Amino acid sequence: MEGYCTEQYIRAIEESIERFGSYVVIAPGVAIPHARVEKGSLKTGASIVTLETPRRFGSKDNDPVDIVIAFSAIDKNSHLKMLQKIALLIDNATALKAIRAAQSNEALLTAIQSAI
Repeated sequence: MEGYCTEQYIRAIEESIERFGSYVVIAPGVAIPHARVEKGSLKTGASIVTLETPRRFGSKDNDPVDIVIAFSAIDKNSHLKMLQKIALLIDNATALKAIRAAQSNEALLTAIQSAI
């Protein structure tokens, strides 16, 4: 998320996960790490990563995680819009399957755009 947030923002995400655990795991296999706007968000944007080796966050219902969608937003309105788009994405089983199968950035982008 280079250029979209500061190191302070990334540390705030790490601290939240350490403090609150699996709250970022919002659906089976999907985590959305983020922090409060004032913690160092510079621009609204997102980064999506598919993990070759799924990671456990401590969610009894939704672990292990293989899709991580980190995002930053510059204000509360942008934050809510980002959450709405992420909700559309994770509610689309076909898109999630395509994301997991994507072998290129182009395929990943196509899968995301088809859902939102």
